[in-house]
This record gives sequence, C-alpha cells and structure tokens, in this order.
Amino acid sequence: MPQIIRICMLNADTPVPAVIAKNNTTPTYGRIFHHLLSTAATNLSKTPDSHHGATTITSIDFNVVKNEYPPSLSAFDAIVISGSANSAYDNIPWIHKLARWLKDVYDKEPRVRIFGSCFGHQIG
Repeated sequence: MPQIIRICMLNADTPVPAVIAKNNTTPTYGRIFHHLLSTAATNLSKTPDSHHGATTITSIDFNVVKNEYPPSLSAFDAIVISGSANSAYDNIPWIHKLARWLKDVYDKEPRVRIFGSCFGHQIG
C-alpha cells in the first residue's frame, strides 16, 4: 500500500558555500534532506522484499533562526532539525525558543517523530 510521510523541516542555518556551489542553487538543509529521503524511499520501494509499495516524502521548510514554525503539527508525521554553525548551548534567543518548542512537541505530540542532524541532535 502506498504511504506518504509528511515532514516538517526545521532549518537552523544555511548550507556552506561549497554545498551551494555543488547544487548550483541556494538549497536549504530541508531541501537537501528531502532529496535524500525521497531517493531512499524510491530505492526502498524497488527492493524485492518491500511490502508497502511506493513511499512518497512531502515536506515544508521553516527557518527557525527567523522564528518560523508551523502553526500546527497536524499536517506532519515527523520533524527534521538541521545542523547549524551555532552550538546548541549558545545563549541565543532563537536556540532557546527552538529547545522549548521541541520539548513541547515531545511532551504533547507523541505521534510525531523527531530527527536531528548534528546541531539538531544536540538540541533535540
């Protein structure tokens, strides 16, 4: 049976110049994760022992550095928190807000899966 996984991409920084040059665009970390996850889902659906059929990844990016958050998590199955040049322990208001928001999600939205990469793992 086909499956759709809806992901809230929380961007905590922008990619370094080498990543931007490689992609010939200004991608967000959310777009990079979306591409990687979509490719993996496509490849998984082609394996002989795949029992779910095609999996589609949909995602929406939010820039948490600029205090952008989804108004609700009802439209999402998971959250991906990107890396950042900042430390999870820096005394910066947007980092404190992100940490509080994630704790609230963890406490109140148990169905929503949370994945963090580097900074995102430390803050989550």
